Amino acid sequence: MLQEATASVQPPRRGRVIFWLIFSVISSAFTLGGLYSALFFVVAVGSLLSPSATVAAAQSTQITVIPGPGGIPIPIPIPRAPQAPQQPRPSIVPPCAEPPCEELNLPIWEDKDRVNILLMGVDQRPDQRGQPSRTDTMMIATIDPVTKSAGLLSLPRDLLVAIPGFGENRINTAHFMGDYFKAPGGGPALAKQTVQLNLGVKIHYYARIDFGGFEKVVNTLDGILIDVPRPLRDDEYPAETEDKGSIRLYIAPGLQRLEGRDALRYARSRHSDSDIGRMRRQQQVLLAMREQALSLNAIRQLPQLVPALRDAYATDLDLPRILALANLAWGIKTENITSRAVDDTLIVERYDGALVPKRREIGRLVREFFFDGRLRQEGARLEVLNGSQHSGFAATVAEELKFRGFTVAKIESADSNNYRQTVIIDYTGEKKY
Repeated sequence: MLQEATASVQPPRRGRVIFWLIFSVISSAFTLGGLYSALFFVVAVGSLLSPSATVAAAQSTQITVIPGPGGIPIPIPIPRAPQAPQQPRPSIVPPCAEPPCEELNLPIWEDKDRVNILLMGVDQRPDQRGQPSRTDTMMIATIDPVTKSAGLLSLPRDLLVAIPGFGENRINTAHFMGDYFKAPGGGPALAKQTVQLNLGVKIHYYARIDFGGFEKVVNTLDGILIDVPRPLRDDEYPAETEDKGSIRLYIAPGLQRLEGRDALRYARSRHSDSDIGRMRRQQQVLLAMREQALSLNAIRQLPQLVPALRDAYATDLDLPRILALANLAWGIKTENITSRAVDDTLIVERYDGALVPKRREIGRLVREFFFDGRLRQEGARLEVLNGSQHSGFAATVAEELKFRGFTVAKIESADSNNYRQTVIIDYTGEKKY
């Protein structure tokens, strides 16, 4: 069955502002301060290349050793609370426009380490909740509290990766397999583990939203403004009705105010251009959510709105951490935010449509995206000493360290070749992050 759907310019609503939601909190625990997000290393990007051991003696302000792929812990998600009965979407009056306004007493994010959150949109309708589902969208949102910087890295759904315990498959199947085979922590945990294994990026938390939740996010924002760069035509967009089929989707170019359903269609459409274009549109939607939240001074409403909209999302972040992240993000300037994607320059399309990663090129992207800012600030200088019985091992490790942005000042043999484990020595004595 073919239906037709169009989206056109609509003026903003006046009067009381129907307000925002929480994926824009976790997405806007990054969005709020000028961060946009919502919905992949020592032994890091090497997991895309090959696992390797590391031996290093350091002259640096800080050295952090991340365990290899087999040693990365998998946090167990907090189960989603039972879905509440259908309620009217939250609405509040706009925040006070004139001083004095009561200051918020939000919790402080105390940690100094970079925090990474896997944002997932799942291919699921509200009546399908609880069933195994693939991820329609995967992004890594990252915040560095020290450098006051942040970013969003989009991952294509058809990227070919190693899924722990299940072999090689497209990255969007990891969540499905975790749910279907009842892996520890379910779909979110296996999706986190998959990203960690293949990109070497530690994933601390996750946030997941389904189609209905996404629409609720945008509707509680009273819609979002999107500058559509070119006409979007999709003759095969999947219909949302029970009889399935498809609709003909058209969104005109120019500035558009999109409500929840049309914003979802704009972000999901796959036949109007490539999957890379789709990722760009998804990031554009999240940025628009950020702008709308900022225009409404939404941070003042977080303590009330986060619990009220709990049924729209799932996460292993508790409420205090959500609020603390939002507080942290509020102070990050827009110019300190980076948006990237694993795009068509970093993959090769296979005969079946799967995307084979160019591992070294993706490794370079991940290193620049997640580590270079901190490494430049530290000015780390390393000595790599071979304490094993394998000739050339120090040189091999040094190359991996240099590939990840470290400066290697010396490569030589250690005082013994019988070391049983890696030893890291900090000669500076300075305070660690």
